[in-house]
Amino acid sequence: MRNYISYAITLFQEKGDNEIVLKSTGRVINKTVMIAELIKSRIAGLHQNTSTGSLDITDTWEPLEEGLLPLETTRR
Repeated sequence: MRNYISYAITLFQEKGDNEIVLKSTGRVINKTVMIAELIKSRIAGLHQNTSTGSLDITDTWEPLEEGLLPLETTRR
């Protein structure tokens, strides 16, 4: 986590970027929120725009035996 925070601060302060985007899915969403909050606390005047969405992931399983069709499952 420390590397993400250090890199973000470098982007803002040394490279002059005025925007970064943090994205995550699944179990690491809470870490991403924590990183955003820590970055905001270290850089004065910084604010955030938050958006959420969903992502469909399709898994394709190829059969081990000939003559069978591939199986596709979609999860959210």
